[in-house]
Amino acid sequence: MDSNDVAFSSNLKLSLNIDQQAEPITLVLSDALEASEQPLDPSFKKRIANFVNSSSVWYAICTKRISQEASNNPATRLVRIYILSEQHDYPLVFGLLFRTELDIEHGRGFKVSEDDLSLLDYGAADIAFARDY
Repeated sequence: MDSNDVAFSSNLKLSLNIDQQAEPITLVLSDALEASEQPLDPSFKKRIANFVNSSSVWYAICTKRISQEASNNPATRLVRIYILSEQHDYPLVFGLLFRTELDIEHGRGFKVSEDDLSLLDYGAADIAFARDY
């Protein structure tokens, strides 16, 4: 993904693909952010693109964490990436929402730091979109 590809629709969403799965993912800019009503700074777009381009790292960490809860390897699929930080926050925090056989109704949510791609939080799906960090 190139920073020029970071162009949200009027509903603050963008469909994208990553190498780790065939199904598209929705990138969501939270409407609770001031950024949702501002022109996006090129450096912010670049940071978002860099995070998406690092999917080989954070996707593996997240799916491994989900697998640790199960005795088998449950099918999982990344559904959404939520941008939870304002444009000039550092590091940015991204919420990742996975659909998983482990919990079809609720799925699993993660908060991941842009800085070192570490997991900041993990749990039910609402972790992915709650701005309570």
